[in-house]
Amino acid sequence: MSEEATRYDRIWSQCWGDVQRYGPSHRIHRDILLKILSQLQFETLLEVGCGNGVNLFTVRQAFPGVRLTGTDISGTALDQARRFLPDIPLHQLDATQDMVPGQYDVVLSLDVLEHIEDDVAHMRNLYRGSKKYVVISTLQGRMRDFEVGIGHVRNYRPGELQAKLASVGFGIEQTIQWGWPLFSPLFRDYLSRCGGQEHTFGPYGPAKILACQLIYWLFRLNSSQRGDMLFVVGSKK
Repeated sequence: MSEEATRYDRIWSQCWGDVQRYGPSHRIHRDILLKILSQLQFETLLEVGCGNGVNLFTVRQAFPGVRLTGTDISGTALDQARRFLPDIPLHQLDATQDMVPGQYDVVLSLDVLEHIEDDVAHMRNLYRGSKKYVVISTLQGRMRDFEVGIGHVRNYRPGELQAKLASVGFGIEQTIQWGWPLFSPLFRDYLSRCGGQEHTFGPYGPAKILACQLIYWLFRLNSSQRGDMLFVVGSKK
């Protein structure tokens, strides 16, 4: 097992899990993803960096006829995903070096690129695995110190992600920027002042789930034209 895989096994076993299920920004993230996918024609979908499978589960609920596949570097994350996605093929691999065989109508890379040093190598693999589209989500704008603790190596400058995707062959079909002002800068600055995301980790009880629900409805007031949560849809030329 690689050092990187061991690192993310530790994060998935100790930190992440319920924050992906109930966290308000993660829920908005899935809302945006479903809106994007509703505009595309596809029968197969691969998520690279699928984690505990919450995005794949959401896609399956909305598009029950689509054939799904997932990969992740963390075996711990994939073990969690298999508990409620036992019928979906899931593979452990490093997406900067390998991809599962074949091509998929849509390839997702959601909240992954900000963790990868050689992001262009990852994008080249996404291009090889895509038959029609790639959907990327990541962060742009000012990077907070606490993000380093969860494996982030960059936030993108405006236009940087689109330029890199174009450099490996993708046409840019759509860009969505979300989160101003309640997610970014306010919520992310709050996390930075509080010392990071530690209070979002671990299992969530009823009170925490309710708080997440309230914040989610507040976050729905954010702009969909401006903000640090970035979605880019690329097409295979």
